[in-house]
Amino acid sequence: MGLRNHNLPKSGLSELSIFDTGLRFLSDSSTDPAPESASSHERLRRGLTYSEKSIILASASARSLAASTVAAGYTPICCDFFGDEDLRSLLSSVGGEYLGPISNQSDLPPLLEEIPHGIPLFWAGGFENTPDTLEIISRTRPVFGPAKESVSAVRCPENLQRWMKSLPGNFPDIQRTLPTDGSRWLEKNSGTSGGLGVKHLNADSLPDNPADAMDCQRYYQRQIDGLPFSAMACRAGDETYLFGASLQLCGWPSLGARDFQFCGNLGPVCLTTMLSNSIQDIAAGIASESGLTGVFGMDFLLNPHGLWLLEVNPRIPASHWIYDRSNSGLSITAHIEGSQGLCQSLKKRMRGYSIVSQPALQCVLYARQSDTLFSQDSHWIDHQELPAGIRMADLPLASTIFSAGTPMISVLAESTSVENLSEGLGQLGADPIGMFGGSWKSIAEQLQEFHKQWQKIIRNF
Repeated sequence: MGLRNHNLPKSGLSELSIFDTGLRFLSDSSTDPAPESASSHERLRRGLTYSEKSIILASASARSLAASTVAAGYTPICCDFFGDEDLRSLLSSVGGEYLGPISNQSDLPPLLEEIPHGIPLFWAGGFENTPDTLEIISRTRPVFGPAKESVSAVRCPENLQRWMKSLPGNFPDIQRTLPTDGSRWLEKNSGTSGGLGVKHLNADSLPDNPADAMDCQRYYQRQIDGLPFSAMACRAGDETYLFGASLQLCGWPSLGARDFQFCGNLGPVCLTTMLSNSIQDIAAGIASESGLTGVFGMDFLLNPHGLWLLEVNPRIPASHWIYDRSNSGLSITAHIEGSQGLCQSLKKRMRGYSIVSQPALQCVLYARQSDTLFSQDSHWIDHQELPAGIRMADLPLASTIFSAGTPMISVLAESTSVENLSEGLGQLGADPIGMFGGSWKSIAEQLQEFHKQWQKIIRNF
């Protein structure tokens, strides 16, 4: 979207690396507030200044993306749905800014009015579902990411179904009308993310009036059994690069998640040459058909019958931090290069990219009941008395109250093997934050079994 912004100087579209220019061309916009403006005075009073290295980040949760941005050498200005304490602490330590939590994506345009128009916006989780909002913002500032038409194209299941017919994989049957064949079906909504809006279609969920089922975003997808995993790729010009794949934790009751809610990643996982080539070809084919650019994610299932694409997320996926470990700031820098078509720069970066083989895990813990009060009095939070390689992230502000089924906090773990990682999780005991009510020993056992199933099934590929 940002590349179609008429306010963006042509020099910004050259093959010159923006890492050499420090995004300077983005700070020269004539639409910046005058030095004596009220917004400028407010920032000076608070000791904050915008620079040529400033980047706006908008995502459902911005903490991990902000960390990648800082590692890439930029200063993030963030807004998300949560305003977690560790995000605010990170921003404070690097001279960044938290604009405030938003309740939905439409809150973003007015929130950015006081920010100089030359500072670019990077969007992630959930914002792919509001392309009109991103289009509005792109009229006054650069917006990094694919064009509105590309976003809409990959969020349309009929397009994915058609494209996959010529690619090395499968796509589950879909239809817009209520299924009547007695098979297992899922009801899905192309306007949601993170597994929200996905549910089993059964007699209890059928609408009383079939006409009520007609919704431009609602569709039905035949349910396929298999192991869920995701992959991250990047497109620049005619080249598409695959970063790797990770197992996806979806709807684990042991983590408080429901139905198909996203509740974490484990990776990177080993891919056979055939499977890696298939995923690479799928990524390249979809990017070519849709015009997708920059970093994007793909959700899959793997079963004995083959590889199944489920959906494409046209933005930096939640699993990006797994791949960032081998190249600081990888997600942001690759996204910049891909979005701007800096083919040679991205090619050079990928030539030096080597994925970390040691596994990393993110577990997202969900509130099990309404009015769950988060307290930071827990010694796990205050004193970080955690096993080696494990840390808490996405820390809510003290006294935050959660409703049932909403994400509370993340547990991040790294180790030399999945077995050692699981052993560390098991040492957390029953309830590391005083309100979860789960058993980390059972979660660790479930994780090991999940990984064993993956190792067994990829032998066929």
